Amino acid sequence: MARIEEHWHTAFAVAYRILGLPWQAEDVAQDTMEAMLSRPHPDIRNLGAYVGGTAAKLALNRLRSDTRLAKRHARFGLPAALDENHVTTTDARIDLGYAVTAMGLRLSPLMRAVFVLRSGFDMPYSQISNSLNCTEAAARQAFSRACRKMVETPLPPTQPAASTEELARFVALVTAGDADALAQSLAEEIALHSDGGAQAPAFGKTITGRSRIAGFLVVSPPLLGSGLQVGFTTGLSGPLLHLRGKDNLSKLIVSAQVSNGRLTRNFALSNPEKLDPKQQQKAAF
Repeated sequence: MARIEEHWHTAFAVAYRILGLPWQAEDVAQDTMEAMLSRPHPDIRNLGAYVGGTAAKLALNRLRSDTRLAKRHARFGLPAALDENHVTTTDARIDLGYAVTAMGLRLSPLMRAVFVLRSGFDMPYSQISNSLNCTEAAARQAFSRACRKMVETPLPPTQPAASTEELARFVALVTAGDADALAQSLAEEIALHSDGGAQAPAFGKTITGRSRIAGFLVVSPPLLGSGLQVGFTTGLSGPLLHLRGKDNLSKLIVSAQVSNGRLTRNFALSNPEKLDPKQQQKAAF
């Protein structure tokens, strides 16, 4: 039983890195377990790699068959955040950090799948091509391009997560409305990534420059409505800033990274379909 749960975690991790949506990753993990249990084990030499490959194939099929889901990723590229409820859904081979997952969603679907399988399992290209129904040449090219795109991001996603205290200080500066003081707390290479879906305020692309970002942040709270409740939750990557409205529904989740005491990268998720479990279940992807 413990072994099956371990493989479920692997399938979930692979699917989440490709889809960025926990509830869809859970569906893929369940389908992967059914596929695994329906096959005689002697036919599968490396069960872990089989599970990873099957999950990647099923997740990739979802993206390819649902154009609306693919378009939403292309336009609003942030993943739904994993919280304390997903702490056990981990596989040490798959990095589920928010930053690296967000960067990965900027890759094409095939690049994501190949990158996860190659970097997570060191899977041979021949096996990747069989799992994903592509040629070995296509798999090699996809991995090469994925590596290049991940390295070419403005800031490699390797910075430590901001602590609760650092996030609280950030909130205090935003609330005080002091753009100059806020700008000084941000690194010069700061980047802000936002995802509001089609229903909440957000930039359509990454913005940079600490003065520009600070100016935007100090005027943004009213856009989220009045009576905001500030709180913090535990994510897999570290603390998350969690803002709720008067109705107690989530309005914004912020994940941040720091370097030398200054924020270097902020991820601001205000997309209702990725914040509210009820909206998640009703979302027409």
